[in-house]
Amino acid sequence: MREKKKKKIIPDNVSKFSHGRIPTGVALSPNKDDIEDRLFSISYTYYNDDICEIRELQHNSAREALKVIRKVGKLSTINQFKENGIDLIPVINAGDYKKIFKKMLPPDAEIKEHKIVGTSRLFYFTVSKQFHMVGITNNHFETDKQRG
Repeated sequence: MREKKKKKIIPDNVSKFSHGRIPTGVALSPNKDDIEDRLFSISYTYYNDDICEIRELQHNSAREALKVIRKVGKLSTINQFKENGIDLIPVINAGDYKKIFKKMLPPDAEIKEHKIVGTSRLFYFTVSKQFHMVGITNNHFETDKQRG
């Protein structure tokens, strides 16, 4: 009977550890993909069709909405939103804004509002590198009273 070789559970470079130093092969991740460098993904998981007014958007508004969504897909940090003209206006679950919160959202979702053109608005929230679109409206809600 041949004896089976046992598979090493601990790689060789780990077993060569000397006091005070972690081997480079262990300390550096082979996955060089830094989360900060990844771009935002666009998600429609929480999109609220009940408030959707895309059909009512005028040509300029529809074009601008698409530009914003495309721009978000090229960004890697939330700080770049403001630098690229994307509003981060907080929205609270009160008044006319309650319509936005009707669809079950994650408890930590902080809805933001972006002014597209005129009265058109884009509502969204971000989690990690996901840009969750909640709705696009042609007519804005009472923004002076219910923003956070």
